[in-house]
Amino acid sequence: MVTAAVLAYVLAAQEPVSAQTLTLRAAAAAMEKAKDDTSLDRARRLAVVTEGIADADRVLSADAQNIAALVYKNLLLRYQAALVDDASQQDALIRLADDVREKAKSLRPQPAASAFEASPPDEFEAAAKRMNAVRGGSNVTLPRKVIDVRPEYPHATTAGGTIVMDLLIDSSGQVGYACVRRAPAGLDDSIRTAILKALFDWKYLPLLLGNQFRSFVVTVSVIIEIR
Repeated sequence: MVTAAVLAYVLAAQEPVSAQTLTLRAAAAAMEKAKDDTSLDRARRLAVVTEGIADADRVLSADAQNIAALVYKNLLLRYQAALVDDASQQDALIRLADDVREKAKSLRPQPAASAFEASPPDEFEAAAKRMNAVRGGSNVTLPRKVIDVRPEYPHATTAGGTIVMDLLIDSSGQVGYACVRRAPAGLDDSIRTAILKALFDWKYLPLLLGNQFRSFVVTVSVIIEIR
């Protein structure tokens, strides 16, 4: 972890680099260390995450619209949620992370409608392989969903049914990809899009497996209610 003394030393040696930039780099380093350093035990990992959040906050106190600091804080808060035991504290941290994420999103161009499209099976599986995602089984218990968002349908639904999807959850607990495995025949495209938009706002606790945060695949079913 980069301490304040180290930051001051580097700042003195490299005048052009601002203290804010160095602190932002420290937050980024904390995020990477918390995610990938398998030598850390739970307590040390939590300490790294906590210091990284403090670094991000220091940047944000000087520049509340620093998108990079908001992104790092969002991810670090999600890692912190996975490292505490109290469910109510986990939920509070995820909701705080969502607030930070929404602020970062508000400062960037909004995603196109295509961002809420499902991936073809081959593309989904390629992404899961690239992200080294794990699937639930006898030796792996997948984390719980902590943020649930219900679809907002653009019009009345006249046909019910169940849509089954695989979701690829990244190492911070956010939905990265979705793949439709089974859907009712003739499902209206606008209804499918509404369901996908809701699912991309779902949040899970990050999966800490073998002293490393990992991506994972979860299968979900959404019941389409007739209204």
